[in-house]
Amino acid sequence: MSVRLQKTTYRRLVEDITALYDHARNTVVESYWKIGKRIVEEEQKGEVKAEYGAQLIARLSKDLSEKYGRGFSERNLRKMRQFYSANEIWPETAKLNWTQHIELLPIKSQATRRKLERRIVFDKLSQTQIRKAVKEITQKEDPGSSVSHPSGNPAAIPSLPCIRGPLHTYTLVDKAKIAYPRGFVVVDCGFNVWRQIPRNEAPALGKPS
Repeated sequence: MSVRLQKTTYRRLVEDITALYDHARNTVVESYWKIGKRIVEEEQKGEVKAEYGAQLIARLSKDLSEKYGRGFSERNLRKMRQFYSANEIWPETAKLNWTQHIELLPIKSQATRRKLERRIVFDKLSQTQIRKAVKEITQKEDPGSSVSHPSGNPAAIPSLPCIRGPLHTYTLVDKAKIAYPRGFVVVDCGFNVWRQIPRNEAPALGKPS
């Protein structure tokens, strides 16, 4: 067998495997789109009530995860539903993987999303480049999402007064808020952090405030 023939044979092998992989990848994406469609259809039967949708997603996640393992978290199921809602007509012309489709979901305009899909395929954009492009598009679609100041100058942020107290003090949590365990006190350490310590160790911390 000549070297030329070996190269041709190998190139054909790579092309065949690529085609098989692309087909499998597209099948996965299509399956997720169909799952999202079924979820939306079922939600519509339940009159699209928010609590019904939340309960449905949670129950599906539990049952499908028990049956198939990973891949059916509540987050993923919500993404499938969102993917269908953003593409009610199956985007069979797209050659993107599932992760790339997820990155495009924040784009509201379907026409703009399709345009970026073609750019991703043609220019072979990386994940970082896709995220940058999506960020630029969404900022244009919703200018109010970024903080802006009409005058061109940022608004002045008033400084909060600094109140200094004596060192080595502590505050006991009001007993009306929590029942003290027998032999213990509950100390308020600030920032809504409470600590339970033995009552006989409390004096060593300092003076209660």
